[in-house]
Amino acid sequence: MNKFKVSSLEKGTLSLAAKSTDPWEFAGWKPIKVKLKTHLKKKTNERCCYCRRSLANTHNMSIDIEHVLPKKLFPKYVFSLKNLSVACKRCNMGIKNQDHSFFTLGTGSRRPFRVENFSILHPNLSNIDAHLLLEFHQFGAKQFVKYHLSQNPKAKRTYEYFKLRDIETGSLDSAQGLRNLTEMKSLLEHEIEAVERLLQSSGG
Repeated sequence: MNKFKVSSLEKGTLSLAAKSTDPWEFAGWKPIKVKLKTHLKKKTNERCCYCRRSLANTHNMSIDIEHVLPKKLFPKYVFSLKNLSVACKRCNMGIKNQDHSFFTLGTGSRRPFRVENFSILHPNLSNIDAHLLLEFHQFGAKQFVKYHLSQNPKAKRTYEYFKLRDIETGSLDSAQGLRNLTEMKSLLEHEIEAVERLLQSSGG
């Protein structure tokens, strides 16, 4: 993944923003913010950095540039790339918001961006795909979602913190209460056979 690059002019704009009363909302840096979001989406392969669900077909306004350490409480790292990713509204605003209970140090920590300082999988410090994998299947309106966790305690903590079981449960409801992928595949095979029989009987 290529590094995020800024021009000398953009660096000057960021410097002015950092000195303002509200750096993140500084008007002059909005074009850079658009550029940054595009970079972060590519870095995550257009997935939420927490729940790992796809953001590919999500309107850009519904995708948040996420500050892992909340910008209001950690203003020093408002533009730090190690503190930035992209997240869905559910994970960012609905669950995490301003919370930082997963950060084991205080707000005045001098070197916060070390993997051992976080009790969850950090979007930029952890190899998340090695510890938390999302399995997703869809056929028509029916969906099956399952998370696979490694033995790393941070994987379980991430799963619990972001209430990923709720996503799995919601998918099971949509799949009419199916309990595992084998059952879902069996149902889908029966439905495909029924459609094929219908087409044959109608001369299609």
